[in-house]
Amino acid sequence: MPHATQMREPGNLSNSMRENYSMGVDKYYQIVSESYRNPHYEGVCKVLNEFLTLWWKREGAGMEGRAMRVMDLAAGSGEATEAILNWHRSHLPSSSSTTSSTPTRNSSVLRRPGPAPPPSPLDALRRPPPPASSPSTTHRPAFLPPRPSSSLTLPPSTPPPEITALDPYTSPAYTLRTERPCLALSFQDVAEGALPEGEDWDIVVVSFALHLVESNSALWALLGELSRRARWLVVVAPHKKPEGRWGKIKEGWGWRRWELSQWADARGEDRGEVEIVRERVRLRVWKSAEIGD
Repeated sequence: MPHATQMREPGNLSNSMRENYSMGVDKYYQIVSESYRNPHYEGVCKVLNEFLTLWWKREGAGMEGRAMRVMDLAAGSGEATEAILNWHRSHLPSSSSTTSSTPTRNSSVLRRPGPAPPPSPLDALRRPPPPASSPSTTHRPAFLPPRPSSSLTLPPSTPPPEITALDPYTSPAYTLRTERPCLALSFQDVAEGALPEGEDWDIVVVSFALHLVESNSALWALLGELSRRARWLVVVAPHKKPEGRWGKIKEGWGWRRWELSQWADARGEDRGEVEIVRERVRLRVWKSAEIGD
């Protein structure tokens, strides 16, 4: 029995993921498929909020009024999806001064009534929710934006991000939390070309999951496929090796490491400001080498 002061995240078997995984990754996520929650939710919100603000300031002009297209890969119970949609809501002119972009776990936002049948299968993956009622030091330098992210105000007509969620295990938990559909596709499925045909994405977010890729060759195949379908790769993790147990994302795997303060190719080096760190959560960024500017 855990110590009385040790609070377990609701929906998870143990606060120790090593202990959870001891039964096997597949078995663990099958057990918590409807109840899984990420215990680092606030940190995920903060690093994604800061990254998206930075990204929009550098890349938003090229959106030309269209929605940002995001893939939430290994989406869990929708923590990254909530963070992305709340970032959009909180930076619109009508809400940027009153709504936090890092909501609490019990936030009531992101709920929508059941929609009419969509005109195409992918529309259902992207339908935005209605407005809510009110509602460390590391060996690599962390990027701290010089101004608070609330300094950004999106154009009033900016549409909500179009989010395609994928998770082979926790699709039920994702839908239960966000009332959005989630494709039950695994890393292997993506690597083998199972993504919807004719679709591409501005950003792929992989949150607390890339370390679960089973081998170096599997990681290479996954990243290669993603590099041909998305322009930016964002990896979020609670440890110093966000890319996973197989080491760094290597040159020739379709991605270029990105330096955040200069917004430029880091040329494969760890020098410069290459990550955002908040509440022990780390975010790193790569740009596709397969898709032109």
